[in-house]
Amino acid sequence: MGEELNTASRIMGMLGLTRRAGKVIYGFDAVLKEIAVGKVKAVLLSSDASPRTSEKIQGACQDSRIKFAILPITKEQLGRCIGRDDTAVAAIGDKSFADRILELACANLQKTDAGGII
Repeated sequence: MGEELNTASRIMGMLGLTRRAGKVIYGFDAVLKEIAVGKVKAVLLSSDASPRTSEKIQGACQDSRIKFAILPITKEQLGRCIGRDDTAVAAIGDKSFADRILELACANLQKTDAGGII
């Protein structure tokens, strides 16, 4: 439990840095739009995103071959670290930031057959 909390804290810190660099896209519609135009390097879902949101976002990521992760943080926590209200989905538009956040997310989590991380 302590290690998972530390991982979540590190992910949230990295998301805050990514936001300050202007490399975060947030919200369902905005993320889908940016996936479609190829500007997304990774997509992040909160642990409590709705099944419909998760299904649609994961499908779009798989179709576009974009990595995604279901993070060990809630919508409230995800929104807070990017300076917003509750946010179920965010995307990273920079490869270096995306790689680091996915690396942190993988620390305690398992990859899915679909190419995502849970």
